[in-house]
Amino acid sequence: MPSTKNMASIKSKVHHTVKPHILIVDDEPMIRSLFSATLQNKGYEIHLAKNGHDALNIATTAPLDLIFLDLRMPHLDGVGFLTKFNRQCSNKCPIIAITGYDDDVSMNQCYDQGVFAIVRKPLGTAEIIALSKRYTGRAQTKSLLQEQLDIINKFKDNTHPPQEITSSLTEEMLEALPIPLFYKDDQLTYQRVNRAFEQFTGFSKEQMKGKNIFDIAPTHLARKIDNMEQELLKNGGMQSYVDFLQDSSGQQREVIFYRTAMGNGLPGIMGLIVDINDFNMSSYGKRLVALHPQLTQRELQIANLVRIGMTNKEIAKQLDVSLSTVEFHRHNLRDKLGLKGNRTNLSAYLMAI
Repeated sequence: MPSTKNMASIKSKVHHTVKPHILIVDDEPMIRSLFSATLQNKGYEIHLAKNGHDALNIATTAPLDLIFLDLRMPHLDGVGFLTKFNRQCSNKCPIIAITGYDDDVSMNQCYDQGVFAIVRKPLGTAEIIALSKRYTGRAQTKSLLQEQLDIINKFKDNTHPPQEITSSLTEEMLEALPIPLFYKDDQLTYQRVNRAFEQFTGFSKEQMKGKNIFDIAPTHLARKIDNMEQELLKNGGMQSYVDFLQDSSGQQREVIFYRTAMGNGLPGIMGLIVDINDFNMSSYGKRLVALHPQLTQRELQIANLVRIGMTNKEIAKQLDVSLSTVEFHRHNLRDKLGLKGNRTNLSAYLMAI
């Protein structure tokens, strides 16, 4: 069994933070300086390249978590870089293309090569920070979860790990997961929620602690959930169902609720909320793919948001992309769905599928 000193050392590793690495590719020195100054102040490790060739050299050696890529550069432009990056680099990461031009051909090529978003110059510091935070978050989560697994492996031969370590790991893992997650005791009162749950629902840990569903949700919904959870406690197993939930910004989101009965000295229910809009897991999404297999992942995502009534501005805010990016995808949607040149409303068409 590990000594108390070793356990303290292991536990302290939970709080280790890895700096995300971001590559800025742009031939304009002022743009590189703006990104560098903005993101270094926020704790990112920055790499700079003035053309596609330099960027490719960095991408094949550095552990990158995000790339901001200018499309028009000398020597090797953005589209050329994307083609070589996808062929040569095994360490893939999100790429955000930057452009100051209206070039539909280049945009289509970028999306075909797997670009996550296209943004317009000039970019403000707030947009740079928001995009960086969104697309590097998964790397930080992966790093933290790996640390948790490393710690657990140190106790794999011990059938009764120290309670303080077990408790710490449980808490840290909950916080590391990017999906809203909660734990209820055998009285069906909330005992623990993670940061993602707070951000998604707008309810803090303090507001949830010790409360039951009747304290949180409208009565008709509370009764439905309570009946399901009582059955789960009694019979064990797992439940899942699709419903609509209002998030912290007041938007209606289509989500999948998963709940599983706990055991092994921790009676109660563990549950999580999966946002269908982000993960495209709904039966509607599957039908849309079956009817229109030529749609890209981003077009499917925007189609689902259009279907539930979001405006272009709301979609842009939700996806952390520019308004022009949404308009570009919406235009492509109409073409690919066969609506070009007629007066059919896109939202109505999507609702009818």
